Amino acid sequence: VFFPDAAPEDLEGALLRVQLLADIPKSYQEQSQAVQARGDAEKLAIVLDTLAEVNAQSRYAAAGLALCNSLAGRLNCQRVSFGWHERGFIRLQAMSRTERFDRKMAAVQEIEKVMEEAFDQDDEIIWPKPEHYVLVNRDHGAFAAAGQVAAVCSLPLRREGKPVAMLTLERKEGSFSALEIQQLRLVADQVVNRLEDLKRRDRWLDARVAGEG
Repeated sequence: VFFPDAAPEDLEGALLRVQLLADIPKSYQEQSQAVQARGDAEKLAIVLDTLAEVNAQSRYAAAGLALCNSLAGRLNCQRVSFGWHERGFIRLQAMSRTERFDRKMAAVQEIEKVMEEAFDQDDEIIWPKPEHYVLVNRDHGAFAAAGQVAAVCSLPLRREGKPVAMLTLERKEGSFSALEIQQLRLVADQVVNRLEDLKRRDRWLDARVAGEG
């Protein structure tokens, strides 16, 4: 900074102001890092807490319900549903705060239809549609309108890069943020192995009991 023709007694105050201005980039960077650190810690906490609740279950159905209940509570969702891809179709496995449900219910079939839309595209499907969004979310929009919910999000659970299951989340108020979508991706990646292992083991146990009977 150049001060032409400045009196010596004026330079001290000018120098102080320049030093304060010089600290602005450093202060902004420190604040941004602190905000990012809090966001990373929050994101990781939800993932670890949900994973712990799923891992605590010894049966497949209970683990699916624990997954839905954990996400519904931590992400302020009206309902969270979990489905598995079986014989070419998504079949609903669990819904938050619901011990039992009738597969013939219209609501169950609508949830499975929404899951199919995301499964077929093998990607996160979000409603309302974010800016520059190119994926098809027609079924999600119709589902949101019929259920009078503000936001719907579905995402695949993958094994070896291929989708094997789905999560669908509904929210009465507010949309799903980019941070929440990241959290859901991490949760999906961490729980899918445990769920598939329990599903396979329960199927083997049921077959063994049936054989002994």
